[in-house]
Amino acid sequence: MSDSKTIDQQLFQAAITIAVGFLLTMLNIFGAGDSKLLAAYSLGISPALYPGVLFVVCVLGALIAIALWLSNRQQLRQRGVPYGLAIAPAGLAAVALSAIG
Repeated sequence: MSDSKTIDQQLFQAAITIAVGFLLTMLNIFGAGDSKLLAAYSLGISPALYPGVLFVVCVLGALIAIALWLSNRQQLRQRGVPYGLAIAPAGLAAVALSAIG
């Protein structure tokens, strides 16, 4: 795959991430900072790895939600799940894998 085509795909996936993130923010499902963080990571993630990253973020987010639910249910209801804790390690690992391969 040529570098130009990869860059175009990465810009497209970042734009889609921002658009979907905006929608989820308007629905109070996802924070605006979370969608911007994910979009920023998407610029450095290979398009082939991006669906897997989204899956890992969902799994890590679910684990964080379960941990918060078990420890402090009231805080989970008030503040929600801090998806940045799930996005950061998944995005960092994916950027590193994209740089290697």
